[in-house]
Amino acid sequence: MPLREYRPLTREADVSQVGEFRIAYYVICEGQNTEWIYFKGLCNNKREIGIQNAIEIIPLEKTGPHQGWSNPKKLFELAEQKKAELKTDANSTYSEDDKFVVVFDLDIYNSTAGEEFIALLSDVKKDEMVVVTNPCFDMWLLLHTPDAYAQHIQGDEEQILLNNKISNKHTYTSKKASEILGFNTKGNCNFISLLENTDIAVSEERHICEDAKTMLGVIGCNMGLFITELRKKQFE
Repeated sequence: MPLREYRPLTREADVSQVGEFRIAYYVICEGQNTEWIYFKGLCNNKREIGIQNAIEIIPLEKTGPHQGWSNPKKLFELAEQKKAELKTDANSTYSEDDKFVVVFDLDIYNSTAGEEFIALLSDVKKDEMVVVTNPCFDMWLLLHTPDAYAQHIQGDEEQILLNNKISNKHTYTSKKASEILGFNTKGNCNFISLLENTDIAVSEERHICEDAKTMLGVIGCNMGLFITELRKKQFE
């Protein structure tokens, strides 16, 4: 099994009352550090940001030879494999309403592969979603500060988008985010401090591009839109 499901230590009661439904969002991330820590935190603290119990967030950990897979096409292949596995597992709670969320950065597409990205988007299935950031996931983290766009992004768009590597651990954008947030976003992501500022991040995201189809070449993120969708899911 190339993907292993992450489950919280304390499981919530199953949604089993008549008229209630369960939807699971299976999340596959390009990175196995910052993004993995963030989505595990989201899984464990969803109620604190207004996501009801009937919504499951299930981060999927890449294992074995698939651990280093980061190309978005490969991530979608893993999603299809996991989907097939769930459909044949008699013990699985998988349903046709469940979604597979593929999370990746757009920096690899900005310069030469725009057409490849558009083609990738056109192949996204009804039960699949993309959560993307340009240039990288650190942009979403940076938005968790008051007036993030005006204070830290506006006027610095060129350097942020270039996102040059400046050390063994950091690019320009990850270093900037780490300094502003007060923790190293590469391996020491302080999810609780981010959790408290989720509403700020969702609001600040509106100042940048939130449409994946038009995000190439500009600073953007649609993670806030994803959280907003999860919050709005209602069950009758």
